[in-house]
Amino acid sequence: MPLQEVIVRAEDLAAARDLGAVAALLRPALAQVRPGAVPAAAVDAAVLYAHALTGTGHAAAASDWAGWAHTRSRHHHGPEHPTTVRALGVLAAALLACGRPRPAAACYRDLTAVLTSVGGAHDVRTLAARADLAAALHRAGFCATAGELTDAWRTRHGHVGDADDLTIRMLTRLAGMYRDCAEPHLATDHYRQALHLARSHPDPLRQQVQHAATRPPRHDHEAVCTHRPTAHSATPNLYPSS
Repeated sequence: MPLQEVIVRAEDLAAARDLGAVAALLRPALAQVRPGAVPAAAVDAAVLYAHALTGTGHAAAASDWAGWAHTRSRHHHGPEHPTTVRALGVLAAALLACGRPRPAAACYRDLTAVLTSVGGAHDVRTLAARADLAAALHRAGFCATAGELTDAWRTRHGHVGDADDLTIRMLTRLAGMYRDCAEPHLATDHYRQALHLARSHPDPLRQQVQHAATRPPRHDHEAVCTHRPTAHSATPNLYPSS
């Protein structure tokens, strides 16, 4: 099967969230690519393969493939080419998944800058990248980024309201930050609101919010946490508790 047809099939499998099948389909196809003659389709396949590897627990290998694809696409097409942008996002996610939040944050910072240039500061992809950047920085111990995520949430909320998928995901992620930083009241308030909003959405969003709300705090965050909870947090709540 020609590589482009393999990619189309892999995209369909990825849309169906069958990432194991995506990896199994692309692995032999990429093994046939010769280093001296890499077609553009191979770079696209590498990005999709890295995405599948990240989602199936092979983040270190995913970061290698995504890094290769990003470097090659940036060299040939420039930083704003769709393949370059997609590769950068996958690379950032892979780095974060394999426990490297600082380089992941650097990638997300670059991604945010590129997406702002391409689509503007209020574009859904730009705001999603800002949320990912805040999460990566938080994982690295820069806990004040909860405020930056709040700003991104407010921007999105102001444009589309409560019920948008991205606003709900941001709210859920913000709740997790507060939970990890020992702010249980803020975490509970945000999870409560996210659960309420997600009830009208189909799965997997609803299940993802429910799962996030029942997870315990990340114990590995204790070693890097720089937030000091107070009786009345200085970080403004998004919603009233009643």
